[in-house]
Amino acid sequence: MAVADVWAFGTLLIAAFGLGTALLSALSPPCEDRTEFAALAASAGLGTMGVLLGLLGLFGSLHAARFLIPLGAATTLMRIAKRSPGPTWPVLHRPSPGMALLIMMVAAALLGSIAPVTDIDSLDYPIPIAQHLVRYGEWRFWPDQALSAYPLSQELLEAAVLDAGARRLGLLSGVEVVLVTVLLWSLARRLAREYAASWLPAAAFLASSAKEDMLVIAMTVAATLVLYLRPSLGAATAAGLFAGFAAGAKYSGAVVPVAVIACVPFCCGRNRRLTSTMVAAAVAAASGGLWYFMNLLRFGNPVAPLLPGLGHPPLAASAIQEWLNGWGYGHGPLEAILTPIRLTYDLQAFGSRGNWINPLPLLGVFGAVADRRRQVALPLLFISLCIYSVWFFMGYQVARMLLPATALLSVPAADVLIRFWRRFRIVRYPIGMVVALSAGVVIAVGFIRAERYLIDPGGFLERETMHYADIDWMNKHLDPSRHRVATWFKTCGYLEIPWMTLLPNYQAEIRPEETGDPQRLYAALKRQGFTHLFGRPDDFAGLDDAQILVHSNPASR
Repeated sequence: MAVADVWAFGTLLIAAFGLGTALLSALSPPCEDRTEFAALAASAGLGTMGVLLGLLGLFGSLHAARFLIPLGAATTLMRIAKRSPGPTWPVLHRPSPGMALLIMMVAAALLGSIAPVTDIDSLDYPIPIAQHLVRYGEWRFWPDQALSAYPLSQELLEAAVLDAGARRLGLLSGVEVVLVTVLLWSLARRLAREYAASWLPAAAFLASSAKEDMLVIAMTVAATLVLYLRPSLGAATAAGLFAGFAAGAKYSGAVVPVAVIACVPFCCGRNRRLTSTMVAAAVAAASGGLWYFMNLLRFGNPVAPLLPGLGHPPLAASAIQEWLNGWGYGHGPLEAILTPIRLTYDLQAFGSRGNWINPLPLLGVFGAVADRRRQVALPLLFISLCIYSVWFFMGYQVARMLLPATALLSVPAADVLIRFWRRFRIVRYPIGMVVALSAGVVIAVGFIRAERYLIDPGGFLERETMHYADIDWMNKHLDPSRHRVATWFKTCGYLEIPWMTLLPNYQAEIRPEETGDPQRLYAALKRQGFTHLFGRPDDFAGLDDAQILVHSNPASR
């Protein structure tokens, strides 16, 4: 690992922890457990850092973060050194088999994240947007990256470490995996249950990515955890804070503030219901509203490019509608009931990689409903139901967007598994086998990924990344100051030459009707200053007379 990676991530995490500790100390939520407080502080710090970076970006001062973050890290270390009475060594106990398995899974996920990001979804928009933030030093809407209208907390954090010289962006998601693990474990302890580690096989794969999923999961779990603290105005304020951060991490988290605030008067704010609810709502709006407010100013639509009938979103309505309808079986009431069942066997229709973890939410729903302490399980179940409802009726039905709800429902799901394990000997072997195999997949993926990278670091990207050989050729032979590349491929995050995918749901420079006609496409490409086309031989049919072949690679994949 390069020194620049250690420096960039080290200063970011230390500064975020110091910022979050100061913020939570000011709010004074009733946290008795040090581990729980540390996890909440780190989450609060990352969320606050994303908002502050967004404000810097609005004023074109994003590059100032390369000085402000190390300054914050140094201040944090000085405060720790000043207040610490001396080194204290924790008392180590022999871990239970479940805890040992959990530690191995998280360690493997972290180990796998040291390799460069090769995840397709990360290379098509999160990393390119972070690169735009670094290149221009500001946060604005870029038509060639139309998804820059999304909430950009994760991308701004990635931009901060990129600007400091880091290149292994997967480490950020790896750290967030650890954070979510501790938060979920703390939530399970608050509910007087065994720790719920069974969600990790689904989400630990994301440790090698650079997407926003782990950040929105962390903030959702943190907000839910705070709901179960002793009633106080500080706890209600913290719940609103984390709920807002969830909304600022991704559109799939936009419903979290509504769900959490609805729970506040019945949970951590029940002693002062009205005041606690109003304070939580105000704090959630402050911590998560920046992205939505800017979209309202820019497009007249707080969730652009979604809801194509509202305002003037950057993408064509036909492209947005086709995108939203590209997954699932529809949005009718009957489908709302059938979809949770279909998620267990037909994951291809919902854009997921595997179906062996998706029965977990159903088991969690059963556990929450069957729990005799329903006042304990209902807030968790209500938040998960809100996430599912918005995902089904208003969002695009990709199973990955349900990971925050899956993480929450893993707590009652784990409780059901443990009860069955203890009561029925006949099911112990099947349960143990499923848990061991699920954990084994995560551990194997992490170690194999790290092994492939460490054996041949120089050839890792070419082996693991689509079209990397061609991208590397363009980086070496094209001039970024004079050339611009158009392609139908999305995974060009490592292309250092200005580029744009022509897919109509990713860019707003060329209209969908222009891409369907060769003559209009040629005129649009000339208008937007493109000099090179990158794709398969038949990707630009009809433009043969306007093309000169400069590079060919039949082995490209």
